[in-house]
Amino acid sequence: MFSYNDNEAEVKLGTLRDAPTALAPTYELWVKRREHWLSPINDAVQYTEDKIA
Repeated sequence: MFSYNDNEAEVKLGTLRDAPTALAPTYELWVKRREHWLSPINDAVQYTEDKIA
């Protein structure tokens, strides 16, 4: 786990051994740097850069 608080946890991509899990992303950060061949995650809020708390 990269970081966590009372509301969320940040897990690095590829660190969950048993996929799929019940975990689902609710937002994506820095989407302006998303590779053109990657699609946005359905139903996740898209932030151009950092999420403002």
